[in-house]
Order: sequence, then structure tokens, then C-alpha cells
Amino acid sequence: MYLLKKILYALFFLSASNIVSFSIAANGPWQSLPLTTQIQHDEGMLGGEGYQKVISIVYSASNPDIVYFSTDTAQVWKSVDGGYHWEASGDGFSANGARSLFVSPVNANLVLAAGFLGRERERVGKHLKPLQGIFRSTDGAKTWKLVHKGEFYKQDSTGSLFVADSRTIKNKNLNIYVGDYSSGLLVSLDGGINWEQAGFNKGHIIDMEELPANPGALYIATNQGLYYFKDGKYKKIGKGLPHSPLSIAVTPDAPQRVYVVTHHDGVFVSNDMGETFQESSDGLPVMGASYSDLAISPVDQNILYLGTHKGRRKGPFYSHNGGQRWHKSASTNAKNLTGSGGFYFSSPFSPHPVKPLVALSSSNGQARILRTENGGKTWFYSGSGYTGARIRDVVFKNNGEILLSLTDHGLWESSNNKTVFYHMPVTASNGRSSATVAVSGKKLVASIGGWKEKKLIISEDNGKTWRKHNEVKGRLSFIAFHSQNKQVIYAGAYRSDNGGRSWKQLKYEIKAMSSLNGNILYSVDPKKQNLLMSKNRGQTWSVISHFKKKILIYDMAIDSSDDKKVFIAGSNGIYIFDGKNMLYRGEEHGLMKDAHGLNQVKSIAVDPRDADIIYAGKWAPGKGLSNGIFQSNDNGLSWEPYNYNLGSNFNVWSISVNPFNGSVYAGTTYGLQKLNPKDIVKDMVNE
Repeated sequence: MYLLKKILYALFFLSASNIVSFSIAANGPWQSLPLTTQIQHDEGMLGGEGYQKVISIVYSASNPDIVYFSTDTAQVWKSVDGGYHWEASGDGFSANGARSLFVSPVNANLVLAAGFLGRERERVGKHLKPLQGIFRSTDGAKTWKLVHKGEFYKQDSTGSLFVADSRTIKNKNLNIYVGDYSSGLLVSLDGGINWEQAGFNKGHIIDMEELPANPGALYIATNQGLYYFKDGKYKKIGKGLPHSPLSIAVTPDAPQRVYVVTHHDGVFVSNDMGETFQESSDGLPVMGASYSDLAISPVDQNILYLGTHKGRRKGPFYSHNGGQRWHKSASTNAKNLTGSGGFYFSSPFSPHPVKPLVALSSSNGQARILRTENGGKTWFYSGSGYTGARIRDVVFKNNGEILLSLTDHGLWESSNNKTVFYHMPVTASNGRSSATVAVSGKKLVASIGGWKEKKLIISEDNGKTWRKHNEVKGRLSFIAFHSQNKQVIYAGAYRSDNGGRSWKQLKYEIKAMSSLNGNILYSVDPKKQNLLMSKNRGQTWSVISHFKKKILIYDMAIDSSDDKKVFIAGSNGIYIFDGKNMLYRGEEHGLMKDAHGLNQVKSIAVDPRDADIIYAGKWAPGKGLSNGIFQSNDNGLSWEPYNYNLGSNFNVWSISVNPFNGSVYAGTTYGLQKLNPKDIVKDMVNE
């Protein structure tokens, strides 16, 4: 039987190596599980929670049915039906996301992306050495190649950093400009393959547009002001602007006109190609708004859109008379399809190339794609398929339901049919992030709070009401009920012996508990690099091994048939302690390094029904995207990629195995993904 299993898995992996195209779709072994709401389900929608910040949305001018958008952490997504449904497209894209996108005006398959880590410059330390630069695709974002390293960061505006020189559209090689954060304006004379300085570097570039009345000339918004640039020469313009602009809007329908928005001052308009400006903010809030993003229809000079960034008056706003009068959108949640939340961070607007009243945007703060068909008066959900929630933990109930812990977005539960999800009404004073949840009957124990520190919450009625235990705090990335005595609960470096009513602090933070004997716990002493074990519920700890190299320990999993054996996910690979010896598993054992040269394993899980089968999830913190999921079917001795249709570039936040049926759940860059290994093996045997 063991030999048969080996042969089947060998065939399984061989078939996976032949899957080269990449899209998260229903035709692959990994199935996306969007957090579809009841209303979306009733409307016949697939749903998709998004939840990562959308930075850029770009229609293809030559084929408006094709639209691309990029996020800060989940690469590039594509729609082929005008923005209603989306699929991720990122094979070879090893940066986290893209600050800006560009689509060739005459070729919908030529796409450029300013790949970046997804953070503001001040949050990117030199020690991180992130992968940032220009990625190029010639097959409609199916595959990508890094063609130039550069610097791109989050900014208050989501303005475009790419502009094409329209004089070269009919040439064999299209000339393209890009705004690099430190190097200034760069130009490519061969369609985005090679890049060089263009002769402009006046501050950090925020937004760029070509002058409709002067092909080849650019408006460039920087933190030092507004500039005119053409053929290597530039001058500062913008008389009448009180501050540097954050966004620029132009349209061929009014070639002499240009609009800009400044942070707290509103909208300004020029009718002399940017030389002088007058305020055009009638109808906008006088105070409390931080304006950021501006867009105009390319076919109707009267239709404009305006967004804000972290302002109390969050908008969005629209104008139907060329900015003479602004109005706040009546709804960003038509039919209640978008769910709770709305605009908070700056959000891109992408007007349709042909239809003047149609545009796409994103409700950043909840990060769902929105669409308007009446010029911004109302917006409705248009994000089916876009999944991006960071699932930190998945817990399984015996009735088939699952519980989810999300970064930034709290706790969720599925319905009985597992196609509808509900957001549990849980809040905390210091954030809404949850790292883990545990269940025993109707009792739920979870963590909630900020990214670094969380507090403990407990529900006795299956999540309807909660009580907080503020004295239990920390990262709280591990919570579990004792395997045999459910009155004993572990949470981070704490233990309760009375069902959660009171808590005792332990010396070390728990990393794993034995399913065979709930008294047995594992931990690590990060200062001394020691592996620790407790046989008495954490009262005392023993050093059982030592890590020779200084590493970070992210996760642990105990063998489901031998609680003396523990599998350890570390910053340089996987360690296996068998009760006596420490064994290292890395690149030479099939656990391949990622594009950054890293082998950081974020999560690890043992199949509770077959201890030979182990899953590991990779990540590349501070670098970009790692190389996904790996599997071992020989108790961790050798490893194989387990990505299939998920592609080759994504991070994994969690791996969980359903103890009732063996299906695998992965919290990934693309949200929650599910795979049933038995179905694949069954299909191969039948074939």
C-alpha cells in the first residue's frame, strides 16, 4: 500500500510539472474559495473579498473588454469581460504588487508593471533589499519578466507612473516613460525592454500624463511641483497652485485643458496647458478631506471623478460639468453587494475608453472593485473572482463548517453549504487582525487586535457574543484546546485550567501541542536558539535540542503518530526533530529556494490521518513573493512543489488540513485556496 501511494504521488507531481500556464480558475486542482456574502450568492455571483489595496486599474484602449489591475501585495489581475470577473495573472512576477500599470495603446497583450514591495518608502528599510522594478509581459500578463530594477513605493496618490509617447504608436518600438522614485524620469525606446535616464529628476514623481494638444510632451507631478517636459527639456509650470499636485487629469476631448488636485485644497483647472490655474472645487468639503486621485473621461470633457486619502469626508465625488460643480456619490454599495466598509485609502479611477459614463474604481479600505454606469452617481460591486484576504488560520467543525482568522478583517465563518461566509461581529480597541481561532462545541477562543499585539476573546455561543480577556496578550498566534481535557486551553504564553475563566502566564510561548497527549507542548527560546519541550502543560520546560544557526522559527507541527517528532518551519528551511536528533531539510531535499534566494518556511502542517504527508508554505518577508506550497509524502525527508494552477510566485500565510477528509486549505496571496488530494489521485487512477 505504501509503495502504491508513492507511485501515485510521483505521477501526481509529474503531472503538476507540466502545468505551465497560470490563472486561478475552476479548471485547476486548487479551487479558490471567495468569502462570498449571502447577498452575492443570492444574486448568482461568485464573489471575492479582495482586501488588498488596489493601486492601479487600466483598460486596454485597443480592446476595452480587457482590463488589468494591480494591488500592493497580490500582483496583477486581469478581466476579459470589461471588469466584472477577475483572475490573477502573475507567473514570474516575484515582487509583491505593482505601484502602476501600463497597457500598450495598440496591443492589449503588452503590459508593464512597476513592481514594488507594497510599502511607503519610510517603511522599507535598507536591510530588506526588496525586489522592485519594471516587469514586462507580452502575453497578456500570463508570464512576466523583470527587465529593469528600480524604486517604486506607495504614495498618497495612485496616479500613473507610465506614459507612452503617442508619436511612436505606429513605430515598431513604442517609446514609454516611467517615473522612478529616486532616479526620476526614465525612457524606453524599444517597447519597455531597456531603460535609461530621460533628463528629468525634480523630486519624487507622483503622476504623469501626455498633453493631448502636444504629442510627446508630458505633465509631470512631483513633490516639488508641476512640470512640463518634452524631448529632454523641462520647465516648471502651474502658477496659481497653492501646493504640489497629487494627481493630473487630461482628455483629448478638451486638449488645452488640464486638471490637478492638491492634498487639502481641492481641484484646480487650467485652460492654457498648465501655465496658470484657477480653483474648481465648488461642492467639495471645505475641511476634513485629503484629496488624492483625479480622473476624466477620455471621450467626454464633462465627466470627472475625485477620490480622497485617509480623510473624514471619504467620497468619492463626481462632476458632470467639467468640474464647475462637484457631488458626492449617492452610493458605493448599490444593492448592498459590496458589504461593509468603503473608501479610506486613495483609490484609482479608470474611465472607460469609449463609454463616457462607465468607470472602474476600488473601495480601498475593503478593497473591492466597483463599477459605475452613470458617471459616478452610484457604484456597484464588480469584483467577482478577486480574492486576496490574508487567511492566518483555518479551523474545521465536525458539521463541515470552517472558521477563518484574517489579518485586518477579523473572524469569518462559513455556512453549511460552504459557499457563503459571514463576518463575525468582533471588534478590538487596537485593531481587527486575528491570528488564530480554536473551537470546542459552541465555545470559540480567538485572538483579535493589531498586527503585533492581540488580546484574547472567548465566545460561549458559537460567536454570537464575546467576552474579552485583556490580560492575555501578545502575538497569540497559537490557541488550542487540550487534546483530551477541553477545560484546559492554551493561548500564546498562557494557560487556562478552567475553560478560560482565569489564566496563568507561562515562561515560553507555545508553538505546538500534541494531538496524542495534550500535556505535551513545544516551544523555542529565540535568544539561546534552543528547542524546548514541556510534558506538564507548560509548567516546566526542557531543552531537547539546539539550532546551530541563528534562525527565526515561524511554525511547528507535531507528528500525528509520534509526539516525540516535531516539524519546524524556519527562516532557512525545515527542521525535523525525531526525539534524539535534529535533521535539516532544504534545497538539496527538494525544498527549492525562491527567486530571492530565500528558503523561508512560514507554515507547516501534518496530515492528521496520514503522518507521512506534510505540507509547507513559503514566504519572502521584506523581499517580495516566494514560491508557494511544498509537499512531502515521506514524513518530511523529501519535498516537491505543490502549486499546480496557483503558479510559481506567491506567499503562503497558513496551511491547514481538514481532519475529517484530508483536504488542504492554504491562506495565500490569492486568498483562501482548497485542494482535495484524494480527488486528484482518484482521477489519475481512473485515467
